[in-house]
Amino acid sequence: MGHRGASGVAMENTLAALKLAAKQGVGWAELDVKTTSDNKTILFFDDTFVWT
Repeated sequence: MGHRGASGVAMENTLAALKLAAKQGVGWAELDVKTTSDNKTILFFDDTFVWT
């Protein structure tokens, strides 16, 4: 199981982390999926993110 991909060696919750986890043989990866206020689906972990 990969926690947000291979988060120990790649930025967590990113495509790079997921690809690396798969390359390392991980069978499952946990992700943080959110829906934005304009109804888009994103991978994101922190509920307190503010655009600057």
